[in-house]
Order: sequence, then C-alpha cells, then structure tokens
Amino acid sequence: MKPTLLFVSTLCVLLIAANGCVKGPLWRTGYASPWARQRWAEEEQLAPSLFTKRDDMQAIVASAVKGTESDRNQAALQLAKIAQTDPVLLVRIKAIQLLGELDAPEARTALMAAAQDPQSDIRMAAVHACSKNSNPQSIQILQQVIGGDSDIDLRLAATRVLQNYRGPEAVRALALALEDPNPAIQLRGADSLQAVTDKDFGHDVVAWRDYVRQNSSQIPAVTPIPTTDSPSPAPTISR
Repeated sequence: MKPTLLFVSTLCVLLIAANGCVKGPLWRTGYASPWARQRWAEEEQLAPSLFTKRDDMQAIVASAVKGTESDRNQAALQLAKIAQTDPVLLVRIKAIQLLGELDAPEARTALMAAAQDPQSDIRMAAVHACSKNSNPQSIQILQQVIGGDSDIDLRLAATRVLQNYRGPEAVRALALALEDPNPAIQLRGADSLQAVTDKDFGHDVVAWRDYVRQNSSQIPAVTPIPTTDSPSPAPTISR
C-alpha cells in the first residue's frame, strides 16, 4: 500500500502545481495555467520582472550589434543608465555583462566606470565583460583592477581574464600581477603570462619578472594601491 499512497500523493501535488493552485514561493510552477498567467500579467503591470528586463536588454544588444557604431553607442548608453540606476542588483549585473558584447566607445567607457563601482559584484561583472572583446581599453580596465582594487578575488579574476589577450599591452598589465603582495595572484600571473607569450617558466615568478623587464620596453611606472590583504605596499614597477 505504501508505494500506491506515495504515487497518489505525488500525483496530487503535480496536479495542484499544474493547475496553478500552489501559493507561496512555488506558485510559478503552474505557469502554464490560465490563473498563473494572469498572476504574472498582474505583476508585470506593477513593475517589469527580472526576466522581462533581461529579455529587453538582450533585444537591445541583438539589434545594435547588427547596426552601425552609432547604434552600438546608443545601446551602450541605455545599458549604462540601467547599470547605474536600476534598483535590482541582478539587473545591473546583466547590463554590465551585455556591455561586453558591444564594440563601441560608449560601452568601453561604461565598463571603465563599472570597474570602479563601490559594489564588488558590479566590478566583477565588468571584469568578466572584458573577456568578451580584445580591445586595448579592456586591457587598461583589467590592469586598473589588478593594480588598484583592494578585493583579492577581483584582482585574481582580472589576472585570469588577461590570459585571453596577446601582445605587449597584456604583458605589461600582467607585470602588475607579478608584483602583487599576494602569492596566489603572482602564480596566476605566471599562468596567464605563459598563455599570452607561449613561454614556459612555470611558476618561477622571478624568471617571469626578468622576462618582462627584458622584453617589455614600456612597462608603466605604476604603484598599486595598498591592498587590505597585505600590511605593506606592493613594490613599484619602474621603467
């Protein structure tokens, strides 16, 4: 009898959910029913849902990428405004992520601003958005994070994203990771440099520092902002 009772109980729960009669956090499981669709429509009249906002932003980007640079700039301005003003953090994060898909000056300006946002989740979204393109300003954003952000997870993420780039600009940005006071970031910098340069010095940070000094003629003179995970300032990278 127990298996039969279990089957009947399960069937009843599924039927209730399918008819949209489940209240509380699971009521949307009956989204296919007329009652649930009506409830969803009523909510949308009060305020657009996260899903609606996401779909609208994706539509903006999908249209802009097929258009002119002016179209992409306009779309970037729309997303930048959402990223700065929307009260829902997940919406702001999605806007930042989509900015990475727009090859336009306004998109890069917005990402630069997002990389300095007080909210660490927004800064992280900006870092990952930089992995979707390969322009020099994205490298500048990542370098800014590595050299100046107090959050170790963000510096680590930026160092990891730089492995997708090539050229001396990426090498110069990763030079900051080698000088980071946190050993984990130094080792991640070595891994990314191996991908960027096709050289292999393993995790020998000293060897990588020597390589950078010998092969990068314009290493910027940058003193990284002291980080919260280290009591002393990071060394200055000089010419």
